[in-house]
Amino acid sequence: MVIPFLLERPVYAIPGEQDYASCPNPDQAFQYWLNEIGKWDASTKYVVKRQKGRMENFAFVFRKVLYIGVHVVGTEDDSYNKEEWSHRLSDDLQWVRENVQANLDRIKGIIIFGHKYKQHEVNQELFFTPLAESIRGWEKETAYIYLTNAKMDVQKGVLGIPNFSIARVEASIWPPMQVMVDTSTSRMNFCLNRKNGLNGS
Repeated sequence: MVIPFLLERPVYAIPGEQDYASCPNPDQAFQYWLNEIGKWDASTKYVVKRQKGRMENFAFVFRKVLYIGVHVVGTEDDSYNKEEWSHRLSDDLQWVRENVQANLDRIKGIIIFGHKYKQHEVNQELFFTPLAESIRGWEKETAYIYLTNAKMDVQKGVLGIPNFSIARVEASIWPPMQVMVDTSTSRMNFCLNRKNGLNGS
């Protein structure tokens, strides 16, 4: 079944740990994810880049905002491949930095999508802490948006960086939450809209 709104809007999917990591064969499950879900955005009016060797990571510029999707997941225990985890987070950080540097002069802000925030100390050490230092230097409003079962929330000034925000959006609701981005001023502003969802402007 094709959901009607998919016909009108490009859709960008990012992996969650329950999409593959919790499966009996995670490698095979992740390949299924890439084949069936990973590239719903084939038809767009702008260029969508994919990271070589990590096709789940994407990036594009639209209306002076750089949108980046990265493969950041969480785990409740230590049953994960530490080498793979570290390598993936290193790729994620490189992907964000590479795309920001390539577009820094033509954007007003940056929106980064990931599945989890913190939850595991490795995520913090290898991705979020070095990312925050890069964000300080870029001097662009930057928001990292992730999924949660809790109520929506926005934290500003994350890790002491004035231009770094973390936003959590509610899972398992319909219509999905709307992230409203405004670039009419010199800096990007954004807010979460729960009421209008896909029916909003």
